[in-house]
Amino acid sequence: MFHLLRYHALSNWIKPLVVLMSKRLLRLPEAMSDLSQLIDSEFKHVFSDNVNNAKTAEKILICTGQVYYDLLKSRSEQKLEEKVAILRVEQLYPFPIDELKREISQYKKAKTFTWVQEEPRNQG
Repeated sequence: MFHLLRYHALSNWIKPLVVLMSKRLLRLPEAMSDLSQLIDSEFKHVFSDNVNNAKTAEKILICTGQVYYDLLKSRSEQKLEEKVAILRVEQLYPFPIDELKREISQYKKAKTFTWVQEEPRNQG
């Protein structure tokens, strides 16, 4: 959230900022950043998970928002860290296609790419 607000404040865009998120992420320890990330880093549009599975992952899940943490938990419970990679998109408009392509290109064995979202197909 901090990076989003900082990015918006420092950009030359003069447009309203609309953020849709639940309070769950504000309280989730896994979603918190340490102080060095807030000071030294920049806003990233795409995050890859922290597992070193770029050489072994056969499936890539692409998501946004809090479903990322549900996917991490499920993948860990099923012990699929070596076979499944999770990429999280932080900004949907404008869609960061170049950054996403760059992240995906690291996964040479990936054959399946799936967009994951929280709502059922007919509700979104």
